[in-house]
Amino acid sequence: MYEPTINPSHNFDSTLQALQEILILLVGDQNAWRIARKTESRFLLVRNQLQKLGNTPGQIQRHR
Repeated sequence: MYEPTINPSHNFDSTLQALQEILILLVGDQNAWRIARKTESRFLLVRNQLQKLGNTPGQIQRHR
């Protein structure tokens, strides 16, 4: 049985790792890494755009 390892500290890297491991469980090993790489590039793109705006993930707040 595959046991995912999820880091309790909530940061982008541990979230990304958890997403990749969930994909492996859902899709199986065959296509998982191709899909995970696509997901990672989108994930990193969003993170970089947020950093350009001056927000770190922990500082994102809802604007009313």
